[in-house]
Amino acid sequence: MDNYSDKGDARTQGDGEGQDDTVARLMKLAGPRASIPAGVETRVHQRVEQEWLSSLPGNSSRRWAVSLALAASIVLAVIVTMRPTDAPSQTIGTIGRVVGGPAVTVGQAVHVGDTLQVDAGQGIGVTLPGVLSLRIDGNSSLRFDGPDEFTLLSGQVYADSGRQIYRRRNITIHTPFGSVKDIGTQFAVDVDDDDIVVSVREGRVDIATDQQSHTAIAGEKISLKANEKVVVDQIPANDESWEWAEALAPGFDSNNRSLLDFLKWAARETGKELYFTSNEVRMAAMKAKLYGPVLDFTPQEATEAVLSTTTFVYQIDDHRITIGK
Repeated sequence: MDNYSDKGDARTQGDGEGQDDTVARLMKLAGPRASIPAGVETRVHQRVEQEWLSSLPGNSSRRWAVSLALAASIVLAVIVTMRPTDAPSQTIGTIGRVVGGPAVTVGQAVHVGDTLQVDAGQGIGVTLPGVLSLRIDGNSSLRFDGPDEFTLLSGQVYADSGRQIYRRRNITIHTPFGSVKDIGTQFAVDVDDDDIVVSVREGRVDIATDQQSHTAIAGEKISLKANEKVVVDQIPANDESWEWAEALAPGFDSNNRSLLDFLKWAARETGKELYFTSNEVRMAAMKAKLYGPVLDFTPQEATEAVLSTTTFVYQIDDHRITIGK
């Protein structure tokens, strides 16, 4: 059989035991799949069950995927520097994902001049107009200078500006050591007292310091120390060092989107190859429609949750998401 690879290109009404059986059957529709940690499997099952039960009174038709409208309500981090209350402010984004900690809520606006200070063990994702996503790691401080300019005062930030290579709008992240400008990409910038490290997951970034300039492409990690030689290492898209950023990925709005759209998103967020066992399977995924947003899941968990509600056979490992029938 030919192989096809894609890289980023009846509900029933009842209660009690009957409902549990229905959910159990739903979770088994996908057939054989790779084993996952018990904690993740339990969490996915509970969330699908909750949404399944809440949607019972309604359309009885069978769908490819169950709605997973789970609004994130955890709060995080503290905005430590705010603009003066009497000064005009420009809203440039909203907090879209949080991990750990008190004080800031999902949906809260972020303005020009704000600084987000994120403590250890926390994380925050900020969504800006268009396709831009900024994700701030623990022990980090990021100032929002404008819609396309940010200053990383300390710690690490991950930026995803989408697939619009060489578009007119570029983002720039300033640091004490120099500036990093994206060329349609996913990348991370990490600074401390001694150096700056730029890791590129997709696309390209340009790095400019007082002494020199550099270009980093997908799969490269460049370390620059003051008055020292530049060090270039390799970093694959599925490297475990990206996991903190995956946990802060904005949710996928799957309403009236195809399963293929969702799988492309999941593969890109996890750095895995999307692989179909045949072109017929790929076409079937393109025709399968999803309903409702996948919000309060990491990309890995969302993949398990959505695929478990379909008749596709799938396997997920460290490098690839394989879809068959």
